[in-house]
Amino acid sequence: MSAKHNIIHLVFSVNSCHNTSMLSLSTKQTLITLSTILILFFALGFSLYSLTTPDQLFKTQIIGQYLGKLAYLLLFLTLLPGIAKRLSLFPILVRTLMPLRRQLGNAMYIIGLAHWIVIDLTPRLATYTFPYRYLTPTQLAGLILLLTLLPLFLTSNDRSLRLLKKTWSRLHKLVYLGLVFLLLHLIFQASGWSLPLAAFLFLEIISYTKSILARSSSNQ
Repeated sequence: MSAKHNIIHLVFSVNSCHNTSMLSLSTKQTLITLSTILILFFALGFSLYSLTTPDQLFKTQIIGQYLGKLAYLLLFLTLLPGIAKRLSLFPILVRTLMPLRRQLGNAMYIIGLAHWIVIDLTPRLATYTFPYRYLTPTQLAGLILLLTLLPLFLTSNDRSLRLLKKTWSRLHKLVYLGLVFLLLHLIFQASGWSLPLAAFLFLEIISYTKSILARSSSNQ
C-alpha cells in the first residue's frame, strides 16, 4: 500500500510541476503587451535618433521593413485561429491562439503604426516633405489600411464590447477590408509576401463559406 501511495504521490508531483512550469493565460497576454510597448518605444526612439543624426536615416528603411514583416506575421496569428476553427482544423492551435487574439491584434496594429512612423513619417520629417505633397499607391494603401483598422484597435476592449454589443462584431469585420488594402499595399511594391496573403484571403473565403453552409443546413 505504501508503495502504491508513493507512486500516486510521485505522479501528482510531476503533474503539478508541469502545470506550474507552463505560463498562465494572463502571463502570456501581459508578455505580448509588454513586448509590444518595448518595440514601440524602440521605434520611436530610433526615429528621434534618426531625426537628430541624418547620416543614420538610411537605417529607417531596414528597421521599418522588419517592423512591417512583424506586423504582417502578427496579423496571420490573429486571424489563423478563426480560420482553423471554422474549418475544424488544428484544435490545439485554436485553443492556444484564440484567447490571445485581442493582444495579438493590438500588437499588430501598434507595430504596423510603428512601421509607418519609421519607414515613411521619419524620412519625411527629416527632409521637410511632411505634410504629404504626394502619395505613391503603396503609401496610400498603407495609410488607408491603418485608418481602416483604427476603429478595431480602439474598440478591442471589454468596455467597447459591452457598449456596442452586436455592432462590435460587425465593426470588427472591417479587418477583412483591411486585408484587401494590405494586399494592395504589398502588390504595389511587388512584394513576395502578397502571395501568402492572397492564399490566406482564399482560406478566409473558404472557411466562411463552409460556416454559412453549415448554419443554413442546420436551420433546415
